[in-house]
Formats: sequence, C-alpha cells, structure tokens
Amino acid sequence: MTDQEKIVQLRSDNSFFTKIYNDHRDYSLNFMRKMNNDDDLIKDIYQDAIIVLYENTRNPKFELTCSIQTYLNSICRNQLLTKYKENSRFLSINDQFDSTINDWYENDYNAIKEERISIIENALIQLKEKGEKCYEILSRFFYQKQSMDDIALEMNYSNGDSVKNLKSRCQKTIKEICSIKNISYEK
Repeated sequence: MTDQEKIVQLRSDNSFFTKIYNDHRDYSLNFMRKMNNDDDLIKDIYQDAIIVLYENTRNPKFELTCSIQTYLNSICRNQLLTKYKENSRFLSINDQFDSTINDWYENDYNAIKEERISIIENALIQLKEKGEKCYEILSRFFYQKQSMDDIALEMNYSNGDSVKNLKSRCQKTIKEICSIKNISYEK
C-alpha cells in the first residue's frame, strides 16, 4: 500500500491510525534520539506529530508530497527545535556556563570579529584607491542596504543580475586581498 493510499485509508478508517502510529514509531524515535536522548520528550513529540498528521488528513485539501515517514520526521524535528528554543530562553547564562568562561569567550569572539572587520575595511580602502567600482557596489549593498536593482539603476548597469555577478567578483577579490577564506559575506 502506498503512502497516499494510507492517507486515504486513514481518512475513512480511524482504526488505521493505530497501524500508522506503530509502523512509523520506532524509526521516528530513533531519528529523534540522534538529536535528543530524553525518551519521555521524544515520545511526547512523536505523539504530537502523529496527531498533527491525523488532523491534517482530516482536511480534504491536504496532499502528502513526501513519504509519511519523512513528513513525521519533519514534524518531530521542528517540534524538537521549538522545545530547545523555548528551554534555552529560560536558562540563564550562569546555568549554561561559568560566567568567567562566558566573559572570556565573548571577549575573544569580539576581538576576532573586530580584527576581521578591520582587515575587510582595509581591503575595501585598497579597492577604492585603485578606482574600482567594487568599493561603491559593496558599500551600497552592505552598508546602505540597497537592492541589486537599485544599485544597477543608480550606477547605470543593465540589471540587478549584472551587479550581483560583479558583487561576487568583488567579494572574491577582497577575500584574495585579505587571505581570509572562511568569512561569509552573503545575506
């Protein structure tokens, strides 16, 4: 029986719900155990996922575009992430880390971030001194938050795609100047 046929069966026969529950339970629980080892939590989440599936099948417009297992795993993963986010909001920093370790990490991170920004700014100045349009394109995009189409219009390029290609080449040039290969400039 295909998954689509199972959904049709579930819509017409509520007892089929137990079969779907049992068929997919172990796989979904093992899937979630890779992300969290709290068995009570993952069992609760699986039950919630099954209920979501059941309620969605009640809607005649609902159409399953993947396997039932993939659908359930997706629901489970999203609910696990939601639970994690909810719980992390209520933990104080002192519960997670010793405050001195946290301070050290933040200071070190900020120092590295400032150093990278300084290197990138120096590379931009080098580009500006060479008279390249990279400086103007990158500053309009990153600092002034202009869209590719707006930049194209103001700098007389044919379209936003042309500016996007040039922006990519400019970013590559900056990476070469900086010798920093792991900085992400994309939004």
